Amino acid sequence: MLSHLRVSRATKPGYYGDGGGLWVQVSPSGSQSWVFRFSIAKKQREMGLGAVRTVSLDEARAKARECRQALLKGRDPLEVRKATRMAEALQRARMMTFGQCAAANFLTCAILHQKRLTTRQGLRPYSRRSMGRPTRWVPQHLRAPVKLPRGT
Repeated sequence: MLSHLRVSRATKPGYYGDGGGLWVQVSPSGSQSWVFRFSIAKKQREMGLGAVRTVSLDEARAKARECRQALLKGRDPLEVRKATRMAEALQRARMMTFGQCAAANFLTCAILHQKRLTTRQGLRPYSRRSMGRPTRWVPQHLRAPVKLPRGT
């Protein structure tokens, strides 16, 4: 069994066991994290439970207990966590109102439309000789350089 003092003094890279599949993993850089090690279908697996700075010893033991209970029921703890996260994401998506969906969709479409119209290839289909020069018929706000948010 690990103690708070022993966890804080573990600096040599490796694994330090607490029992019941709970381990403290010390990386070569010195960072410490909680790991639950288990085997399912004769395959060794590891599940991260959080950093030692963030998750206390008691919290890590409680999380390891939940993982062991999932294993007793025949479920993979990693799959249980994945399913829980997906259910939470679905719940957040269901909480979005129609107005919020419409606003997000409008903003996305507007950004994509501006990208398409401000490139040379995007204006080529519209710039036929009968229409004249694009600067005559393209609205002023589309002629100016487009300032897109970062990451798009």
